[in-house]
Amino acid sequence: LMYLSTGQVASLFNVSTVTIRNWAEQGILKYETVGHNTRMFKEEDIEPILDIWNKFNTVFKRQESGNKK
Repeated sequence: LMYLSTGQVASLFNVSTVTIRNWAEQGILKYETVGHNTRMFKEEDIEPILDIWNKFNTVFKRQESGNKK
């Protein structure tokens, strides 16, 4: 079982740590609180969402490049 920090998750999604905190607060990403207020994310919880995120971005980028004339 591997845990990822907010910064590590942000790097995987290529978004800011603020975005990851917002997604966590909205219930999009599951997390556990460690210590005073440190969010840690289970890799097994992040992987399926990251997979969908990457597929979405691949399709979106493909559509963007097709729209250029």
